[in-house]
Amino acid sequence: MPLCSRSLILGSPSLHHTCGLDRCAACGICVCSDPPHRPCPPPFPRYEVWWRVGRHVDPEGGWARLLSTPACWGLADRGLVLGQTYAFRCRARNRLGWSTFSPSSRKVTVFKVLPPPPPVVDEAGVSYLRLRWRPPPSVPASEIDSYELELLDVPEAEAAPKDKPPPWKALTAVGGPRSVEGAGREEPTLILQGLLPGHRYQLRVKALAFEGWTDWSEASGIITTERRY
Repeated sequence: MPLCSRSLILGSPSLHHTCGLDRCAACGICVCSDPPHRPCPPPFPRYEVWWRVGRHVDPEGGWARLLSTPACWGLADRGLVLGQTYAFRCRARNRLGWSTFSPSSRKVTVFKVLPPPPPVVDEAGVSYLRLRWRPPPSVPASEIDSYELELLDVPEAEAAPKDKPPPWKALTAVGGPRSVEGAGREEPTLILQGLLPGHRYQLRVKALAFEGWTDWSEASGIITTERRY
């Protein structure tokens, strides 16, 4: 059995003597042991996540292994089906073997978060718009991380291109913010500056929720900034 070389010099043989050098992460034996310690396999623990699909199933049956991983791992979208109901449980393994399963998670139904309503313009100045909007109808405002808005410069009918519509632009194109914080805000607001006088604009918004980005909202009505006389 390998012993720490420094512990032999000090006259107190020990497998785990603190000599200032690292120990094996898997078994704790000092790396300066005599004979030299060979690297162990990757250390435990190891985790497994199991899932069960369907709303009405036997509480003790229907489980299947979803993944096995050497570290705690956040479960992201792994092909979950919209409208389907899932439950999850996990277990861990160390050198003594597998643990029992954790209690089942609550049942979770996968759904797509609807987009927010279109932005509302409360005031239109010569070069600015004062905006407000609401969170998506199916998600509490506390679960919205941020919003992104886009701007469309709407040409006059006679000047509109015939082959393709004009592109939507991020607010950064007019010096606006890339995103707007949304956590807990029941009705976010924004003053968008840097616009052209007498121009027609439309806006749309999307939200970042726990399921990811929503689709874009419907476009707002056409808003015209004041003309400069």
